[in-house]
Amino acid sequence: MGAYLYHFLQLVDWPNSGRSGAMNLCVLGDESFAESLAPITSKKVHDRSIQLITSLKSPSAANDCQVLYLGDEHHTYIPDYLNATKSQPVLTVSNLPDFSKTGGMIEFVELQGRVRFILNTRQAKSNGFHLSSKILELAAETL
Repeated sequence: MGAYLYHFLQLVDWPNSGRSGAMNLCVLGDESFAESLAPITSKKVHDRSIQLITSLKSPSAANDCQVLYLGDEHHTYIPDYLNATKSQPVLTVSNLPDFSKTGGMIEFVELQGRVRFILNTRQAKSNGFHLSSKILELAAETL
């Protein structure tokens, strides 16, 4: 899924308020997913280096992330993180069921043995993101 996420980052434009400095890729509650992202930390997205962050002091600290991935270990805190990042330039991602229906933007799903994703375009646009037509075409479902 790390490679998918890196590809998505190329297809999303951040609002002006989220375009400076390193791209902070925050991964909470899924150590194996964080490890899968190690290879992309040497790459750039939109001419920005990628910094992997695996712990935050509070949900409000997620506003320092450009991407926030929430895994199983943080499932009880998902509403807190989604509320803290509402209307902020933070792309929220998870593989937890119904994540996109509860306000998350990208939900990884497995369909017919393949990793796909559900895209919550309403929430992404509400947070100021511009989504390329390519990411819309790739989505298994859009909300």
